[in-house]
Amino acid sequence: MVAELLDGLTARHGACRVVAYADLSSRMVLVTNSAASTPREALNALCKEAAAALQDNPLTPPETCDVAITTAPDRVQVFLRLPTEDSEALCCICDPHLDLSAFVEEARDCLVRIAAPETDDDGDDA
Repeated sequence: MVAELLDGLTARHGACRVVAYADLSSRMVLVTNSAASTPREALNALCKEAAAALQDNPLTPPETCDVAITTAPDRVQVFLRLPTEDSEALCCICDPHLDLSAFVEEARDCLVRIAAPETDDDGDDA
């Protein structure tokens, strides 16, 4: 399910090259979108950047979602973390022409869906 959600996010936002679901407490990427061909070491370094950026630079009120954005001439990195799941985050590498506000909104929704417990047809946790 997580990989499908990440793939959907990148499919809707062509400027997003890599999106990774990460565990900030272990500084490790758990799942990436299927089109990402980024080496594991680079993904884990991205996770470390996310942990540092989210700790030092939350851009939105913590009750909503922590968001940190870093920029370079060739890319924009977007990091998101939910306050209820402070060790889980999305780490994204995007092209500079990204529609940032639309992307952050959808990435936040994606992270909420990943963090929400699944239920089966009976309404029980799966």
